[in-house]
Amino acid sequence: MITFHPRTKALVYRDDHCCIEPWRLSIEVDGEPLPSTVARLGEHGTDPLYFTLVFPAKGLEWRVMVEERRKNHTSIILRSTLHNRSSRAIRLGKARLLVADQGIRLGADQRELVGLSVLKELYPLEGRLHGRSVAGWFARGERVSIPLKGPQALVLEILPERSVRLPALLGVPGRAALSDETLSIEGARGEPGSVAEVAAILPPGSSVRSLRINGKAWPGFDRHGQVVSTRIRFAGVPFAHCEAVGPYDPDFAGGAYRASFRVPTRVFDQLRARRNAWPIPYDQDDLLATWLGSDRLLLFAQIAEADDGSEVSLAIDGKPVEVRRAYGSIYPHVRERTFLGFYADVSWIEPERRYEVELRLPQLQPGQFQGLFFENVEAEYTEDVRP
Repeated sequence: MITFHPRTKALVYRDDHCCIEPWRLSIEVDGEPLPSTVARLGEHGTDPLYFTLVFPAKGLEWRVMVEERRKNHTSIILRSTLHNRSSRAIRLGKARLLVADQGIRLGADQRELVGLSVLKELYPLEGRLHGRSVAGWFARGERVSIPLKGPQALVLEILPERSVRLPALLGVPGRAALSDETLSIEGARGEPGSVAEVAAILPPGSSVRSLRINGKAWPGFDRHGQVVSTRIRFAGVPFAHCEAVGPYDPDFAGGAYRASFRVPTRVFDQLRARRNAWPIPYDQDDLLATWLGSDRLLLFAQIAEADDGSEVSLAIDGKPVEVRRAYGSIYPHVRERTFLGFYADVSWIEPERRYEVELRLPQLQPGQFQGLFFENVEAEYTEDVRP
């Protein structure tokens, strides 16, 4: 059963086989980690279980809802919403929804105290194990940070070390096998153009003289104790989900933002395949809703606390491009509450061609402009690996 203690601003979870006490939360704001213990407790309740953490100095409210599901096993689901109540932009970093200072006690008698030994990813890369490329499993009491992209979900399962068969592959999805002193990694996959640090934890006393990855003889690897590690580069041009155009500049306060981009052919293939799978004849009125017509390539200008009365202009290769306002409803009812930001439909651009972009913005607070991002592109994966 999970409960919330208002005095300590921490959760406590106890059942016959697991205990997490205390269960705290933490959020990074403007580069500063803010644990739940320093927050002021706002509105909270028990049915359903929810609480609000208020950080007055930052003007930030963090509302957390907790759901406990019991069927064949127990699932704890945390849903959280951040509200910026200040008049300035704030820079958010990592949100930690599970900070277990005393570790996690497992077992019927709860005498076995373990840290985050094995983290198994269930989504988006099902089956990927997380660890350290040199030391392998995480140590007891170690703090673990896993980057999470903005518009993305991450689902992890915590497993005891003994539940994983050796050799075990870390860093990418796939499988590892050991035969005649050759370590073979098969099914390793990642996003095109990305680089992954991978490791394999070997059974005790194992000897490895050669390495093969996805059927290719690998030129070299490192070994530290039971851990064999190397670096994999996945073939192709990088272009991720919500690909950014240009870097984020925390000092940028409005004016002209200039960058360049090139969109690979595979992105247009993806959009074409989606259009063929969903041949819905939207009219121009329908397409006022940005979530329709997902075969379009959209360019989104993300501005924290954006104002739909602002004037924003866009030029690509020196030619003006229409900038539209996006709302959370098809028509802009209650404009200040439903305004999402500014975007442009750039479905007309050509693949593999370099474009120069200039976005002109009004005066902003430093860091308020979060960047330019492509929308409607899903992550793709390849098993074509390079040393």
